[in-house]
Amino acid sequence: MGPSASSDLFQLFQREFRLCRLEPGEVVAVVSESGSRAEYVEASLGAAQALGARVFHLGLPKTHRQDVPFIDEARAGGNRQSALSTAVKALKEANLVIDLTVEGLIHAPERGEILGAGARMLTIIEPPDVLHRCFPREDLRRRVERAAQLLGESTTLRVTSDAGTDLTMTVAQAPLVTQYGYTDQRGRWDHWPSGLVAVYPQEGSTQGTVVLDVGDIVFPFKRYIESPVEFVVRQGYIREINGQGLDADLLRDYFASWRDPEAYATSHMGWGLDETARWNSLALYDKGEIIGVEPRSFYGNFMFSTGPNRYANRFTRCHLDMPMRRCTVYLDDRPIIERGEIVHPEMIVTR
Repeated sequence: MGPSASSDLFQLFQREFRLCRLEPGEVVAVVSESGSRAEYVEASLGAAQALGARVFHLGLPKTHRQDVPFIDEARAGGNRQSALSTAVKALKEANLVIDLTVEGLIHAPERGEILGAGARMLTIIEPPDVLHRCFPREDLRRRVERAAQLLGESTTLRVTSDAGTDLTMTVAQAPLVTQYGYTDQRGRWDHWPSGLVAVYPQEGSTQGTVVLDVGDIVFPFKRYIESPVEFVVRQGYIREINGQGLDADLLRDYFASWRDPEAYATSHMGWGLDETARWNSLALYDKGEIIGVEPRSFYGNFMFSTGPNRYANRFTRCHLDMPMRRCTVYLDDRPIIERGEIVHPEMIVTR
């Protein structure tokens, strides 16, 4: 990366940290591991110092991929988890934690402890051009927070599609997640960039059918669906995976390979609100370059997720996010999205 690119990234990180209300004298912890983007470590340390923060860098050991099953736990993350557990006290004393790890610490049990101490936490993984193109905006935050307010006022969420999806769940008093790309509140995590709202439905309340159609996306496969896959959901768990193509075979095999019944649990549900995020971006990057938050955030998608739920103390390592196109989403029978187009007047963006 040449001097001009380095300077540009440094300035971009400063803009982001200002959105996070980083103040002189605050403590910033930068967490990375082998494989993290070295330029992001440099930009994070430099930008935080330039804003007057006191900064330290925590380097975690190299680990195996967390989304690959049947690797011995001591090899698959034990070293990182041991180091992270040892460093929790220091991270809890930080005002802002910058997570630059390869897959993020979002599902690490220690994350809740760090946030509970009041630290703000920001994950940064995506390539520089995605950070630029999907840079956070106040209007995106407004729309995300309004969506969360509507979810918080609702009792049920229902999603349907012409492909055959018809899923209902109870969302009354359920935990909510807002992502708009920065964090300026104590104890709050976010991912730069992102733009979505999600809810963890009441345990056991999710019922019905989800049909992944051609063009829908499966993470961590980072793959567009090419043949329909049907999930039959009862009492919050996937009970059947039906389909004749390769995608159904991959999903059946992946779930089964964990040998963990909690892998089949339904997790968070929600929708994307970022009009700058592109559905087609997954086709434009090497899989190793991205974590895929942009395709998770694209405007009007419904995201069906499975696996962990920290609010229910479920930390299974099998976690899938599946952003779906052309769905209709209702809150208490009021349409929010119709066939992939947001129709609620407070969330509509003219593109």
